[in-house]
Amino acid sequence: MLVLVNCRKDEYDTVHKPVGKEYFNGNTGHYAIYLVNEIIFNDFNNTSDTLNYQLRELNESVFKDNLGRPAVRIDRHVRASDTSSWTYLNTWYAVLDQAMLERVEENKRLVKLSFPISNEAVWNANAYNADNANNVFYGLMHQRYQINTFSFDSAVSVKNTPRINSTTERVFEEVYAKHVGLVYKNHVHVDKSPGPVLRGFKIKYRLYKHGS
Repeated sequence: MLVLVNCRKDEYDTVHKPVGKEYFNGNTGHYAIYLVNEIIFNDFNNTSDTLNYQLRELNESVFKDNLGRPAVRIDRHVRASDTSSWTYLNTWYAVLDQAMLERVEENKRLVKLSFPISNEAVWNANAYNADNANNVFYGLMHQRYQINTFSFDSAVSVKNTPRINSTTERVFEEVYAKHVGLVYKNHVHVDKSPGPVLRGFKIKYRLYKHGS
């Protein structure tokens, strides 16, 4: 009897233990629009370009990926402002399972969230691509979060330990709100040469609108 009770408890814990999958919205028709600020540094002629635009990500459909897993097709469009027309940019996709949330961006597979969400979780966001390791961890843990006009009851943040010195700037932070998904992103990848000459980019997303 003791063995039977213990087995049932383990099964219950495995099935019902919250892991954090609700921080991704994979519903077909769900969309998020972001206000994007992007700075691109060109070390060839030592110039920089600053771009401000809107980006819409739409869950267009669900399909099977090359491993036979359900994957969400994400169509991405851009426009200059509310009065402009949307222009197709590209298509990415996401896969959610019990262990992680993956996104394939520009044919590069990234581990966005690791489950279960905990203070002890540390993982390499680039584990499934050829880029250098980007070891990330959770900052915010199921906390209230405000951005623009939105106030979310529960959000988590994924971040690395920033590396900023005379030759390098590396900053990575993403915030996910429950039942919405990504609401904020700040990526900095800049290399510095004497002069100073900069190569790389800085990009920020801030949630502007979302819905189904």
